[in-house]
Amino acid sequence: MKKFFATLVIAVSALTANAQVYIGGGLGFSNTDVEDADKSITQFTISPEVGYTFSEQWSAGIAVNYTYAKQYSSNEMIAIAPYARYTFAKMGAVSFYVDGEFQFASAKPEEGESANAWSLGLKPGIRFDVNSKLFLTASVGFLGYEDSSDIDGQKTFGFGVNGGADRFGFNDGLKLGIYYNF
Repeated sequence: MKKFFATLVIAVSALTANAQVYIGGGLGFSNTDVEDADKSITQFTISPEVGYTFSEQWSAGIAVNYTYAKQYSSNEMIAIAPYARYTFAKMGAVSFYVDGEFQFASAKPEEGESANAWSLGLKPGIRFDVNSKLFLTASVGFLGYEDSSDIDGQKTFGFGVNGGADRFGFNDGLKLGIYYNF
């Protein structure tokens, strides 16, 4: 038993020797014109985030997203989004990544009943290392599946890079973030 415990401690130490915790978050904004509607959808998202870097290629984290959307009435949404990040290319201070993300959201519209939704998919992004402690990110788009059946029976599989937002509020628009490594 002592050998097993010692081996486990060594293995965990080796895996986490280069690991770093980072905190930060992002902001998102979109204004989407809706066909056959006289008002566009305006959406603002703030998402504090904490993550853990395992290696040069792999990170994992969780974001808590708060979204406010307004068209004819307002809609507030809170979502929890754990993710795994794979960095597939690095050129100096710039690297390209894709997040595999699961997101569960609960929305409370100004009028009507509350609703729940979830999404599972990939989000591409770019990272710029300002220095060893500070980095910036930008992401846009979504490839995956969304289910917001509590609202109107709508299920969506798709890819978006249009800078807008979908009907429920999962933002595939531009999201900018700033992070600090510990």
